[in-house]
Amino acid sequence: MTAAWLWARSRVRRRWRTLLVIAVVTGLGAGVALTAANGSRRAATGLGRFRAATLAPDLLFSPPDPDPALLQRVARMPGVAALGAFTYTPVAPKGTTPGGDAGAFVALDP
Repeated sequence: MTAAWLWARSRVRRRWRTLLVIAVVTGLGAGVALTAANGSRRAATGLGRFRAATLAPDLLFSPPDPDPALLQRVARMPGVAALGAFTYTPVAPKGTTPGGDAGAFVALDP
């Protein structure tokens, strides 16, 4: 064996506990970093997955007079995939003010 090998073995023999602690701390740090990276990658797609699951609209518009002819013109516009009508209903759980604290959007389509 060379002198360098003998020296390295004696250092490891004397300091194996310190090296073990360094290895465990390094492993834990790497695990946290990889978990954070995976979480951020999943979070980046969260809005798209939420919108697909809830069929969220891209646009809401509320004309002052819901003229059926206007709604038909909007439905024929390029880029419009679907059209639905809704209304706001001032309802609220007990203890809140209807229309002020809470309310609900209700679909008018069958």
